[in-house]
Amino acid sequence: TPFGVGNTCRHQFAQLGRGRVPEQGCLECPWHRARYDVSTGAMTEGPKGRIFGFKPYSAMIRAFGRRLELATLRVHLRDGAIYLDE
Repeated sequence: TPFGVGNTCRHQFAQLGRGRVPEQGCLECPWHRARYDVSTGAMTEGPKGRIFGFKPYSAMIRAFGRRLELATLRVHLRDGAIYLDE
């Protein structure tokens, strides 16, 4: 299903356009694999990596990502292309 969201990860400002949508359907950041619900813009999983095992830091990143959601944009298909609605 096509979707439109803001392009900047809430963790370390990676460009999400270089991310991927795994089988679970969330947009995954290309840097540290934080995941976002594309329908709401909310962070569903915080970043992964060695430092993210430090629980206070991980909790802070998740809280920040939930408060500052990605912008969500309406889209539509026309002639096989995805367009942003105004």
